[in-house]
Amino acid sequence: MRHERGGSANLRCRKVKSYGLADPARLQDTQARRLGELKVQESKLARVRRRGK
Repeated sequence: MRHERGGSANLRCRKVKSYGLADPARLQDTQARRLGELKVQESKLARVRRRGK
């Protein structure tokens, strides 16, 4: 349950790339969304680290 969300998204993206099924615009949208999620997670981590100091 821990890594399910990130892992499944990663797998989905890899599948799309290998089969070339998705149109480039949709692929870009998916990548942008994943980058956005990563940035949110990073900012949360940074906040936690700052609080810990």
